[in-house]
Amino acid sequence: MKLGFLIEAMREQIVSVRYQGRSVPLALFHLPPSRVLLESAIQGISLHSKRTKQGYLFFCLCGTLFKGRDFIAEAWKNGATAVVMDEPLTHKVPRNVTIISVKDSSACLVSAVNAFYGSPVEKVNLTAITGTNGKTTITFLLENILAAHNTPAGIIGTVNYRFGKKLFQAPNTTPDIVTTFDFLNQMVHAKIHFLFMEVSSHALAQNRIRGLRFNQAIFTNLSQDHFDYHLTMRRYFDAKSLLFTQHLKENATAIINSDDDYGARLATIIKKDKRIRLMTYGIKRKATVGATKLRFHANGSSAIIRSPRHSFPLSTNLLGLFNMYNILASVGTCLALDIPIPDIVSGLKNVIIPGRLERIPCDRGIRIFVDYAHTEDALRNVLLTLRSLREKGRVIVVFGCGGDRDRPDP
Repeated sequence: MKLGFLIEAMREQIVSVRYQGRSVPLALFHLPPSRVLLESAIQGISLHSKRTKQGYLFFCLCGTLFKGRDFIAEAWKNGATAVVMDEPLTHKVPRNVTIISVKDSSACLVSAVNAFYGSPVEKVNLTAITGTNGKTTITFLLENILAAHNTPAGIIGTVNYRFGKKLFQAPNTTPDIVTTFDFLNQMVHAKIHFLFMEVSSHALAQNRIRGLRFNQAIFTNLSQDHFDYHLTMRRYFDAKSLLFTQHLKENATAIINSDDDYGARLATIIKKDKRIRLMTYGIKRKATVGATKLRFHANGSSAIIRSPRHSFPLSTNLLGLFNMYNILASVGTCLALDIPIPDIVSGLKNVIIPGRLERIPCDRGIRIFVDYAHTEDALRNVLLTLRSLREKGRVIVVFGCGGDRDRPDP
């Protein structure tokens, strides 16, 4: 793709362009020698100087610790065709660096990736999952249900990013917008049109999903986590709420855990927005999708799932009440997607979720489980579940604490 096409996509945000050491008005770019720049082939878009390659467009964004402008020289050395920035230069850079000065680098980035990748957001049904706990489990459940429906799906989340037979490492739960658009573009070419995406509070607070609009969004729950970043529960909740107030398409469906106090608060906010359809799920309080006749045993769980149009029995190998909430979130989402009930039931029956109360084979007469619970609430739920299932003997816990996070309330 030619740089001129991307400049046109960003035109409204462009303040000036420095080319060959001098400022050139956009109106004169059709004339030599500026025209040479417009004809430059852009091979990719980058936010990281070390990942920048020959023919890339490098965007300078402000991170938590560093500013993109500090890495202009390195990006240029690695082959950047031009640099986009909205900050003044604070130190010298090579004279021949082409700098596109804009009003808002983040807004320009959305315009650029959308143009570069051919608007993939419009070709994929996007479902976001946010909340303190349950996000990863729900992506696996939804992926399994769609597989039972013979419909492949893409996943962006904590464990990895994947679709079809392609598997990518996940440096962040929610990647930057360039990585997301590249992933969506690959999905479109592979004819996969459903994406289930974990959206973290960090990504929301840092505007990392700017440019994405979701068809469905799930809110699982909220308990203390990431206080080292958000500082208070109010800020943490406000960050999560951004998904529902800024990133949903018109007529999107919000699937909210009404048994969670913060979920109930969010549902009240969403009710005021007539462009969004509200679907609640829960067990204790009145909800759109609920569960009755719950039974929990050593090999799984069962319940009767109820919604305004459907009532059906469901059994699964997943353990615990907290997983029943994850199941209800998944069922609600699939009802919004018009997935047939038999496929929902089949997809939830035998599902394996790595690191989420995952059974480890053992022939020594003991049951071993691995779980990635790292918050107070998640660990409590896991231990209560296992204690309720033990027939005799003890529950032995080995808990690893990585540190460098917020402390629990005293």
